[in-house]
Amino acid sequence: MLRDGRTVRNGTETFIEIHRREYKSLPSPYIAYGNQICIDDTGYSFVDCKRKCFNEMLKKECSCTMNPSPTGNETYCVDDYHTNTCAAELYGAILQSSTLCVCPPECRVIKYDQVLSSVANKNDFQSHYLKIRIYLKDLSTTVTEQVPKYDGVTSLLANLGGQMGLFLGASILTITELLEFIIFIVWTVIQRRAKGKNAVRHIDI
Repeated sequence: MLRDGRTVRNGTETFIEIHRREYKSLPSPYIAYGNQICIDDTGYSFVDCKRKCFNEMLKKECSCTMNPSPTGNETYCVDDYHTNTCAAELYGAILQSSTLCVCPPECRVIKYDQVLSSVANKNDFQSHYLKIRIYLKDLSTTVTEQVPKYDGVTSLLANLGGQMGLFLGASILTITELLEFIIFIVWTVIQRRAKGKNAVRHIDI
């Protein structure tokens, strides 16, 4: 509601259909939302982080604040915010820049899809009024959840074994036989060297 506003015209009856969506991402060390690390904290809010950052920049750049304390001497810059002055220009710069007020996203995000449809009122009396009907499409929620590709060593070994079997034709039995063959070769070399040393000692005696 804070970021996804809608504009409707007077003299119409507007229907707003809403569907609830929930996105669950994994915290660090996993990467969420493309190339970012999300914050898994119920007390954290992306909107509050942006608001606090904007307010701190207002104090520094415009010498005013959006949240003055009751006992403080801060200047409330609501007038500057609505006119084309310091606060408005700063707000526009924050919207256009990706380096100002960098706030990580939340791991759990709830969004609402909206479908709008309007019908014009033909009655002259009703043309001065606006009627809005907001309703849920259904009582279900579409959940999109991020899961780790490898959930532990077992899944990693299973995937590795499947790739080896697909591209190399290898299996557990093949790898065991290869290890057995290598051990046999090493043992044979050690035995031959030991016999050679014994033969040299026998000749010297």
